[in-house]
Amino acid sequence: MLVPFHQLHRNRDVWGADPSKVHPDRFLSNPKLLNSKSYRPFGGGSTLCPGRNLARRIIGFAVAGLVTRYEIHIDVEKTNKANGGRRGLKAPVFPRFNHSKPNPGASLPFGNDDVIFLLKERKDAISQAFL
Repeated sequence: MLVPFHQLHRNRDVWGADPSKVHPDRFLSNPKLLNSKSYRPFGGGSTLCPGRNLARRIIGFAVAGLVTRYEIHIDVEKTNKANGGRRGLKAPVFPRFNHSKPNPGASLPFGNDDVIFLLKERKDAISQAFL
């Protein structure tokens, strides 16, 4: 089960007409917001995932293995072409954040928003140390 924190913190019924703007005075004018069910700034208590530390460690090992064994580059031309045919840009157009659906923090991309990577196996001392 996932708690949609992103949507909780943008609930107009709780936070008013502009929930995405920083207004620290909200808590001064309405002290009950600190105890609101829509206020979960860092998770906590029953909302913390028991496997969060294991998942963080596994992802760290996977990323370390990837960056030590491969040269990773973004194919700017193909990425921009896949994201609407915007050619000639020197920097890739990254996927937009999808605010319309609940998500656990990492967003699913919109329709054609992709990033295309080029992986080339390393032949240097760093990659050989991990074989």
